[in-house]
Amino acid sequence: MELEIGNNTAWYIVKFLEENSVEAVPVNWFKDLNHCYWPPYKDTVVAEAIRLNEVPSKSWKLYNCKLLSKSKIVDYPTAMKKACRAQYESELSEAESATNNSIKRIKKKNKKYDDTMSDEEYSTPNKRTKLIPFPPTFVNSANAIGNVDIIHKEKTKEEEIIYRQFPITCLEHFNKLDDELKQIKLSKVDVYDALVKNMSLIGGSSFSELLRRILKTILTNQVAEQFSWFGRQKKLSFATTALADLVKSAVKIKYKEETDKHIECVAGTWLAKAKERMKNPTTN
Repeated sequence: MELEIGNNTAWYIVKFLEENSVEAVPVNWFKDLNHCYWPPYKDTVVAEAIRLNEVPSKSWKLYNCKLLSKSKIVDYPTAMKKACRAQYESELSEAESATNNSIKRIKKKNKKYDDTMSDEEYSTPNKRTKLIPFPPTFVNSANAIGNVDIIHKEKTKEEEIIYRQFPITCLEHFNKLDDELKQIKLSKVDVYDALVKNMSLIGGSSFSELLRRILKTILTNQVAEQFSWFGRQKKLSFATTALADLVKSAVKIKYKEETDKHIECVAGTWLAKAKERMKNPTTN
């Protein structure tokens, strides 16, 4: 197979072998079929560099990689959607397998990355991949999957599967997880209550800080930017989701006196600033 480098405004889906992560990479970042460059930026800046097909500089490092897509993708939203689905489905498979393997080692087949793709478009990797938005050496720790380790460690199998899916990286991921939470809340009250309790243990020196830390744990800025609390300004409504109920319940364990209105105000402000945080990571 040969790389198609003719059109620089295009992307390939790749797996970083050493970091065990998946990403959409601009075609002009490749040195050859098995190596590509990666910028030494923070994750939000990297996302913009990927979107704009930034030209690599001498400060960029070379990484071993495996090409997953057999043809280049010329549409950026499509490239990100396919990379996101690959990350989400493989991480979910890994979370379930890891939990089962603690009792008995079970061999599982790899899932297809995208059930809408042909077999010719994707080649299947030999190992399952981890849900990491970008290679971990560059990821803001607050948005890495390892972030869930700050939550209480005594978890049931159902809790572990949920925690392994944070932070949410795309709307498809959000919707699937939200549906899971709705079912758990209705049919597994004890599991839901444990989720709420453990989420409240993330910590914070004040009500507002706890709330922001919870939101930062479960959502990437790229997903948060698509929501407002009540769905205004042509955005999606966060208030009507099971995740919103989970967040409010977790906060009220520590701050029982806080009203829904105050929670909605602080959470709404955090959602509204998602785009600003993508440009300036130091923004709360």
